[in-house]
Amino acid sequence: MTWILIVGSGTGTRFGSEIPKQFLDLAGIPVIAWSILAFKRALPKASLVLTIPKGKAYQQLAKERLSRFRDFCEGIVEGGAHRQESVIKGLKWIHNDCNDCKVLIHDGVRPFVNVDLIKRVHKQIERGKAVVPTIQPPESVRIQTGNVNQPINRELVHLVQTPQGFYLQDLLTKLDELSETYSTDEASLFGPRVNIVEGDRRNIKITFPEDLIIAKAMISAGLIEKPDVV
Repeated sequence: MTWILIVGSGTGTRFGSEIPKQFLDLAGIPVIAWSILAFKRALPKASLVLTIPKGKAYQQLAKERLSRFRDFCEGIVEGGAHRQESVIKGLKWIHNDCNDCKVLIHDGVRPFVNVDLIKRVHKQIERGKAVVPTIQPPESVRIQTGNVNQPINRELVHLVQTPQGFYLQDLLTKLDELSETYSTDEASLFGPRVNIVEGDRRNIKITFPEDLIIAKAMISAGLIEKPDVV
């Protein structure tokens, strides 16, 4: 059995809009709903749960913006104060349904995740490891330590995307072992025990206002196909 957890519980502080960016319109579809539709096309038998921002106002907003897509979701869970807390809440919701299953965790503000990428990650999930899609940077890369910086071979650098894949029990065990909040993503908890698969440069993350402009331009240019909405 496979579960998808789409994390959409941020409130858009960096984006600077009144409405959290995952609920903003993108070619007539809320940003987060693009991901819902992609996962349902890629893994139609999988179950899906969303996390949304905490608070009654955000619950109402999610109800309004996602009314057309509610039937695709087995659950909508109120998130926490930060990503880790939101992920844990989502995983516990899933754990009520299954003791151990495959789980794909995806950023709700990566609307252009595609079917092939989802299937690549899902196929490589194995016990005791995380699976992450990555791309390599086109720019030169330097690393800084204190006041000193030096170039490094960019071919050794992998930029991590989502979805990331795990076995539920493996990930819950890692989270239980934590003594502090992690600062990056769930795969970081597995150290070097990570399977890397090919990512997709179109799988952009909507973080700043210009990212939404880029996303709309990609659709207009025909680089992204708008999904059918039932």
